[in-house]
Amino acid sequence: MNRLFLYQLYRHSKKWFFVTVIFIAAYAFLFFKKMDMVFFPYNDMFSGYENPELTHEIFRLKVNGHPLPVTDLPYWKKDLLEVSVNKFANYSLHDKRNRLSIYFEDQSRKKIFPQWFRQNLLPDDVQFNKWGRWYVQKCGWGVLHANDTLSIMKYEGKLFDHQFYILDSSIIVQEP
Repeated sequence: MNRLFLYQLYRHSKKWFFVTVIFIAAYAFLFFKKMDMVFFPYNDMFSGYENPELTHEIFRLKVNGHPLPVTDLPYWKKDLLEVSVNKFANYSLHDKRNRLSIYFEDQSRKKIFPQWFRQNLLPDDVQFNKWGRWYVQKCGWGVLHANDTLSIMKYEGKLFDHQFYILDSSIIVQEP
């Protein structure tokens, strides 16, 4: 009994013991009510049904016209790189605005948030060249030279028999 975490926490700090017990009880209640994503809404661990009739988008970074391979990397790194190129491509497609900046623009009519919040919570303008160099390093490609060309390709396609068939492709961002 002396090795149990909650017992040790109780002996060390009664205040944090009660905070922990309340958190566990609240989370158990929300989990029972199928509201477990309340505390961690960005978890994205649950999958949904993929409708084969819908068109899907995939984004890839290319260096000198060659797509960067990410499939031979460990799962966590591959996931990080796929999500990163997806988010940066959507950031570029939406005039370098993210959800928080769109929310602030919507709320600015109501004058809820002062200018200080907008300046300190919104990220700086991300340069494609700096992000691209970071991405290339994380993929294990190496160092880029001055004459290398970076581009983000957007592939649109459909899923059929567990295969992705490309219908259209376009360059979103390209910088020499």
